[in-house]
Amino acid sequence: MATHIAPEIVLTRGGQIPSGISVQRRSQTGVIQGEGKAQRTRDRILQAARIVFARHGYQDATVEHVVREAGLARGSFYTYFSSKHDLFRHLAGVIDRSIAEEVVKSDALHKSNPIENLSISNQVYLAVVKRNYDLYVLVDGVASFDHTVRDARLASRQKHIDRVAKKIQQWQAMGWAGPDVNAELAAALLVSMTATFSRWLYVGESHFDENEALEYLNNIWITTCKLAEPKNAKDAK
Repeated sequence: MATHIAPEIVLTRGGQIPSGISVQRRSQTGVIQGEGKAQRTRDRILQAARIVFARHGYQDATVEHVVREAGLARGSFYTYFSSKHDLFRHLAGVIDRSIAEEVVKSDALHKSNPIENLSISNQVYLAVVKRNYDLYVLVDGVASFDHTVRDARLASRQKHIDRVAKKIQQWQAMGWAGPDVNAELAAALLVSMTATFSRWLYVGESHFDENEALEYLNNIWITTCKLAEPKNAKDAK
């Protein structure tokens, strides 16, 4: 059964707080250079923000709420983030980083068998949404009144559509996908459907079994792309 309990968030404690790091440079790169205590402190602020935004909502949450939750001095916050909005932007980026680090990389696991590759990618994607569904709810809510967040989400969606369209075209070149499939249209429909369904599966009152849901999801992708093992590949076996 699908689970609707928010993921457990554990805050790390301890460590010195670095100083003299440029806020402008961090806003451009989105990362703190180096590893160790600096990165752990930054992650600690992000973890605290995740709790605070879930508890108070974006509009009512304050920097003071975040630093109190993180157990840090207020001045330490500005070593890493320039404002609450800057903090939220980086927190929302967790979604895209998870997709890039987990889902996109999974595309390369079974290059010679798109159906197996698809099954793994969809399974990994659902796992990412399940683990981060509180962030999806938060980002979708803020996007309803903040055009910069909305535009960022739309740009992210288009990036994924372009990636999937390219993947379908590769499948067509391999002889696995139907040559008459409109790759761009199919990608737009499949990405939108998968994103909306996965949110509903974990955020809504879904009672569906996750494995069964994944099986149906895979079949929709297979049918839409007209995926099938090429005849010449079967003859070669």
